[in-house]
Amino acid sequence: MPHVLVIEERRRARARLSRVLLDAGYAVSEARDGRMALELARKGRPDLIVHGHVTPGASEFLAVRRVDPALSTIALITTVTRPDLAEGADVCLSERFTADDLFAAVRRCEERDHVGVGVRRTVAPQDSGAGVESLR
Repeated sequence: MPHVLVIEERRRARARLSRVLLDAGYAVSEARDGRMALELARKGRPDLIVHGHVTPGASEFLAVRRVDPALSTIALITTVTRPDLAEGADVCLSERFTADDLFAAVRRCEERDHVGVGVRRTVAPQDSGAGVESLR
């Protein structure tokens, strides 16, 4: 089962995003800030990182990710549009993304040879009840 690390400061947004991924068959770890994300990424070696809203410590996490060989190969989807934080992302989503947008981004990462991500949905995004409002 592919493992996704969700980095999101806002508790409700983090929970909604995690629920959509869990319902689609992914294993999910959650981090509320960059420090926690770095710890979880090093311990759990996720297949994919989804980085939401700008979180405390995000720039430090992303800087380490760029130079750490173990982390730099992990696919990254972000909704952050600041150039310094979006640099190195495989896919940048708009701040108001849907479940369909998220799964399309996962497929793009998979197409870019990020082996192990996989799109393993057990429920169609529109059936998961996860629209624009429910993800962000």
